[in-house]
Amino acid sequence: MKAKAKADLEEIKSKLIVERHDREKETSDHAHMLREIQRLLSDERRAKDQLETALHEAETKIKQVKKALRTTDLYVCNLEL
Repeated sequence: MKAKAKADLEEIKSKLIVERHDREKETSDHAHMLREIQRLLSDERRAKDQLETALHEAETKIKQVKKALRTTDLYVCNLEL
């Protein structure tokens, strides 16, 4: 009877060790996934910032071109007078 209890105890210890290793692996995998998600989020934010900057520059350029066209139109109108 004592040998059976000892064998059962060893089996339970073994299962606990395997379970602990599984949990450690799961925790490690989750940490890795979290870092990957954070990296992707950072990349997305950087891309968004770059697009916003490009949009702002394009809008500024459009305003400059419109102003230049108005100035040119006024000049042409004055020449015709």
